[in-house]
Amino acid sequence: MKTRILLLALLTALLPVIGIAGSAEAATAPRYKNCRTVHKAGYWHGVAKSKKAARKQYAAGWEKAKVSRAIYAVNKRLDRDGDNVICEERRFVTPPLPPLLPIVVNVSLRLDAITYSDWQGMDVTYLRTSGGVCPSASGDGFPFCDSALTDSAGTVTPTSSNPGNGLASAPALAPGASYKLTVTEGTKAGYWSCSIYNPDGCSWRNPSSRTWTWTFTYQNIDNQVVPSATVVYN
Repeated sequence: MKTRILLLALLTALLPVIGIAGSAEAATAPRYKNCRTVHKAGYWHGVAKSKKAARKQYAAGWEKAKVSRAIYAVNKRLDRDGDNVICEERRFVTPPLPPLLPIVVNVSLRLDAITYSDWQGMDVTYLRTSGGVCPSASGDGFPFCDSALTDSAGTVTPTSSNPGNGLASAPALAPGASYKLTVTEGTKAGYWSCSIYNPDGCSWRNPSSRTWTWTFTYQNIDNQVVPSATVVYN
């Protein structure tokens, strides 16, 4: 019984002290004119009344506010939405990059289809372009070039380095059949580009590539012209 009486007496004595300490903290807390002055004072993401309020705001997509019950109490008038946080800032999220969209360009391709009969036991057609898509690529900073030919059945034949400077090879093309020629040129690794016309002398170029796609019906004629290309830049 005596112990209880002593505890009650101690708590009764401390309550005024606690109250005075809380009042003193609130009295020394700065009062801000507006949110601009709050941010300028270093509270860039606002001030929350409690850790719970700060966590709730962060979960809702706002920046994590500084927790200070005293500063919040003095500047509560700035909490216009009543969420126990003053001058909160929306958390910045980097927007996703837009998807790469194909561009249809008016780049014609003059196509020669050269058939070699009984080459290594089969008839093979080599597609050769007069536009020099791949050979000219190195001058544009695209040192590698790959190509492939796809027929209507979806069979893909990759680049060939066989006679005729062919971009792609396949069993003899069928007149009237549809094909797709895909040419990819680019750099597989970054590199330094130096020029006397560059004010900085040299500059670093990141890996990049572009893919050209021509869709055509094989006409079995020399210098067949494919009128346009779809291009995707990476």
